[in-house]
Amino acid sequence: MEEEVVRSKLLSVLAVYAGLILLLLSCSSPLGPVSASQVTSGQDEMANEVLHLVEELSDVNVSAYELSSVVVVNETHPVSHITTGVSIDLRRLDASGELGILARFIDGRFEGYNLYFYHDGDLVLLKDRPRPGDPKEVAMQVLDRCLAMGLFNASFYEVVSLLLSQVSPDKNQTVLDEEHDMALEVEVRTKWSECVFRWYWAKGELKAKGKGLAIYIDMDMMVVKIFSFAWPFYKIGSTDINVSEEEAVQMALEEAEEVINETGAQIESIDTELVMGRRVDYFTLYPIWLIWIWFDGFYEYGCEKNVIGYHVAIWADTGEIKTKDTVALIGGGDGQGGQGGTGQEDQPITEPNAPPEAPPNQGAPKAQEPLDMFLAIALPPTAMAMTVLVILKKGHSRRGS
Repeated sequence: MEEEVVRSKLLSVLAVYAGLILLLLSCSSPLGPVSASQVTSGQDEMANEVLHLVEELSDVNVSAYELSSVVVVNETHPVSHITTGVSIDLRRLDASGELGILARFIDGRFEGYNLYFYHDGDLVLLKDRPRPGDPKEVAMQVLDRCLAMGLFNASFYEVVSLLLSQVSPDKNQTVLDEEHDMALEVEVRTKWSECVFRWYWAKGELKAKGKGLAIYIDMDMMVVKIFSFAWPFYKIGSTDINVSEEEAVQMALEEAEEVINETGAQIESIDTELVMGRRVDYFTLYPIWLIWIWFDGFYEYGCEKNVIGYHVAIWADTGEIKTKDTVALIGGGDGQGGQGGTGQEDQPITEPNAPPEAPPNQGAPKAQEPLDMFLAIALPPTAMAMTVLVILKKGHSRRGS
């Protein structure tokens, strides 16, 4: 019960952040109400493409809405890449509901979208398309349409559809195609009435979920809420593992030695994870060891008063240290040239542009441990995300101290 209350409070705080951001964006580029099927002007070519894909893949009757606003935001990434976010707000013509769409483009090419709706009545579906009977049927329908529209080529379609044929839509499972370096993970979120099909690159112990295809399905309405196709944008720079887990841990311990000696901290445990991270090019991935050394309590180090551990990221193919930093609940790190492991841009992650876990109408995925409310209030969104990572410590292999 306590966990549910804390999670509810956290969602409220996140909603405030999102609301303020959307308010600022919508005020910056208002368009008068027009038919959603009549979006015009140069920058709205992307909006037209998004509306077409939402209609084709999610069966949304776009003509039942009027356009409230379109906001296009570009962001540059090394080397010479541009990611574009397209935010579209729609209102039902009968004023009985609203629908939000947040779409993503990479270097001008469509990557995916999220639907945001708060009530079933917000969503008007095409009446001439019968609803599929289960999530697997929805996913297969999406694959077929992607092939027909040219989003997939025939060889990619053959691999993903074959993997889909091997799974069940009513239980969590993962199947692997070693020949094509691809895995399919199925996650059934009963609490949120959601089924997620996630194809991603996998080779041996390496995984890159950012290089993948994801379809999130609302099981009540059998509607695609999130579609992401980032597979063609990411390249694998290397799969060489020249640094073992034991060697990476030893390197991390050596880097943390000064902090441990000065604070008198005792090592409680060590977490390790081998992931794929960015190096120079934003969309080229390399293997990297993430090592978290967890202390047995809170310690003061430099200007930090809540240091609970030390984090080191080591490139597994070259043995070079990418980042090293203290891990604290609030505040920065040990000041290693501004390259702290808590920084979003420096943090090597497997899903740099993965879709959010769930849109507002679905709440958030279940957390393993509650997040204190004071942390949610005190931290900006980027730092809050890292704090959740620190507290949850999910998905890492556990090693004894």
